[in-house]
Formats: sequence, structure tokens, C-alpha cells
Amino acid sequence: EAASGVADFSEAASGAGDDAGSATDSIHEFADAESEAGSAGEEGGSGISVFRGALLELAEGLAVTEGLKELATDALEAYSSIQQATVSLTALTGSAEAADQMIGQLEATALQIPVATESLVGAAQRMTAFGLTADQVTTLLGDAANAAYATGNAFDTVAQRIGNMAAAGQAGVRQLLTLGLSAQQLADTMNQLGVTTDATAATVTKAFKGLDVDTRVEVLDAALQKFSGIAQDSAQTVGGAWQILQDQWEEVAKETGAVLA
Repeated sequence: EAASGVADFSEAASGAGDDAGSATDSIHEFADAESEAGSAGEEGGSGISVFRGALLELAEGLAVTEGLKELATDALEAYSSIQQATVSLTALTGSAEAADQMIGQLEATALQIPVATESLVGAAQRMTAFGLTADQVTTLLGDAANAAYATGNAFDTVAQRIGNMAAAGQAGVRQLLTLGLSAQQLADTMNQLGVTTDATAATVTKAFKGLDVDTRVEVLDAALQKFSGIAQDSAQTVGGAWQILQDQWEEVAKETGAVLA
């Protein structure tokens, strides 16, 4: 049904494009007529005004048509993207209901912290594919957003690193630096939580890898609490407010796309 709707829209858009082309030819004809009328002398003045008014009305109509075509295209693309993410998460979790809940939660998160909905959804898909639970994904996405704003690193990069660390136990220098952590800080966190008693900067990589997934998530979340709230605070900046506005527009576009489909 959605594919049929997209096809119908594409045909309509094509027809609109042909109409726009014909209208453009008409504009040139009007312009030529105006030029000829101008050379006819003073008596043609009122006729020129009529032509000019017609040209302005026609140009405004074309602008509206092109704007609506672009809006509809964006809306269908936004809806299609969410549909595909839902299908993917349904396959990964084995539950359409769980997938819908996760998508809804991610969309709500995007309206609170300045991270693109598309980035949140993509990171959630990857973490879920790693075998992390929905609660673990939610926790780590929040940590990734805070770490990204604290370090200036791209959210997608930070989320990829933190997911790999939780799922595979990778805690090398490069991974830690991306998150804004040092080996000693990770070791101290592990010792404070009691999952180890004698971890050091020299031994933490091996010790972290030896933990189970649940404990790794707990350690990472605890270690990254030093950045807690930075993403939400960043929403008050001009750049943060603009990103949230874009996420709000994405939500509107998705709902419009659902209607068009």
C-alpha cells in the first residue's frame, strides 16, 4: 500500500514538473509580449502592467508547487526511514511491540537532547544487533550523548565506541579517549564498584574484557557520570536548540509521510 502511494505521488510529482516546465515557457512568452508591448509606446502602458501582474501570480504559484513537492518528498523519506528502522528492530528484538516502544522512546529523547533522531535510531539498531537489551541501549545512548558533547567528538563515533566496549569488552586507549576517559579512571571505577579490587591503568584492559556484558554496561555508565547532564544543558545553546527544532520538524514530516503513504 505504501509503495503504491509513493508511486502515485511520483507520477503526480512528474506531472507537476511537466506543468511547471510549460508554465516556464509561458513566462518567456509573456516576457516577449511585454517587450513588444513596451516598444509600442505610451498607449501600451496599462497592458504591460497587466502582463507584469500575471507573471508575478504565475511565479508565486510555481514556487508554491515546488515547495509542496519538496515537502511531500521529505515527508515520505522520513516516514520510510522510520518504517525501515522499525522493521529492523522488530527482526533484532523478535517483537514488533518492543520495536515500536524503542522507536517512540528514541523520538522522545531526540526532543530533549540535541542529537539527530536518525543518529539515535541508527545507534540503537547497532547496539541491539550487538545483543544489548533495550534498557542497556537507552542507558548507553544517554552516556554517549553526554560524552560526545563533553569531548566534541561526533555522537555516531562515540556511540559506536561505547557499544563495542560494552558488547565486546574492547577498552583500549583509543576507545577510552573517544569517550573522554583514561585507563586509570576506568580502573578506579571498577574498583569503586567492587567488580575488581586491584585494577590499574596497566591491567584494566584485560580486566574489563573479563567482565560480563551487564557489568561492563554498569561500569561504563558509572565512569561516564562525570559528564551527566551535559547534553541536556547543550539544548539551551543556539546550536542545541536548532538541532531539537530539526528533530521536531522530522517528527512532523514523519507524520505527514504516514498520511501520504
